[in-house]
Formats: sequence, structure tokens, C-alpha cells
Amino acid sequence: MNSTAISRSLRTHPLWEYALALYSSDGVEASCLVLQDEGGTDVCELLWLCWLNRHGLTTTEDIEGHLAAVRQWQADMTHPLRHRRRTLKEATKNQASRAELRQALKHAELLAEREALLLLQDLAEHGGGTRLLHQEDPPLSRRLAQWLPHPKECLSRSLEEALMTLSMTSTVLTLPPSRASLN
Repeated sequence: MNSTAISRSLRTHPLWEYALALYSSDGVEASCLVLQDEGGTDVCELLWLCWLNRHGLTTTEDIEGHLAAVRQWQADMTHPLRHRRRTLKEATKNQASRAELRQALKHAELLAEREALLLLQDLAEHGGGTRLLHQEDPPLSRRLAQWLPHPKECLSRSLEEALMTLSMTSTVLTLPPSRASLN
């Protein structure tokens, strides 16, 4: 498959739609939260890796440099919104008036994550830091494990289970026709 065909395929099956479908699958949300909170990794990047895998792609050795803008966006926008939303979680139990603010922050956090996913999709569409999968590449679960900021020889059981849930679900996920392909 040439780069034009890959780019067209990526646009026809957008990362945002894929991420929503995968994240809403049984066990994936909880797994992503374990990988985020316990593993210290970015869920958007993990969902992107799964999406790349669906398209027969993976990341290149020099991926870190390509991710600078995405990671800056996450640090400047998404992470502060998440922190504020989580801070309000306890406060909403006693003060219902804060629940509306927490919901607004949750919505803003989701929009910030969507923007991060759009940046990641754009990166893949333009070949930045991605390449075709090869037979000798490790399976998706191992590639996801390598994405943890502090890979350990022996991952905790909860991290191992979360990685397996995410990788297995992403490979069997049945997607509805893309809105982009219906146009």
C-alpha cells in the first residue's frame, strides 16, 4: 500500500471515531485509567497506537521528536483540565452546585483529548514517526507495554491485564461504517 492509499484509509476511518468506539468497549475505559494512573502513560497515545495497528502501521524509532507538539498540548490543556475535574469530584458530593462546573470541565477535557487525537491522526497521515508493520515487530500488547514511561521487567498484574484488555479488544473491535466513508 502506498502512502496516498494509507493516508486515505486513515482519513476514512478517523482516529476520533475509533477511539470512542474502543474506549466504550467492555473493560477498556477501566484499563485505560489503570494505564494512565498507575502506569503513567497517555491514553490518547495508547488509543493512537491501537488505531495505527488496525491500519498496519506502527511507530518509528524517532517517534519522540514527532510527538513534541501533542505532548505539549496535553501538558498545557488536557492535564490541567483533568486535575481540576478530579479535584472537584469530592466537592460535588456535598455541593451539587459544583457538579455543573465539574461536568463543564469534563466536557472541556474531552474536547482537549479530541484535539490531541486530531494531532496524532495528522502526524500519521503525513508519515511523521510511523511506518508499516513488519512481521518481526512485537505484538501490539508488547508495543503498548513499551509505551509506559518506566517500563519494568515485571509489570504489576493490573498493568498487564490492562494492556491485554486494550490490545485484545482493539484487534477484535468491530467498527460501524465511518461517517467519513458515508459521504
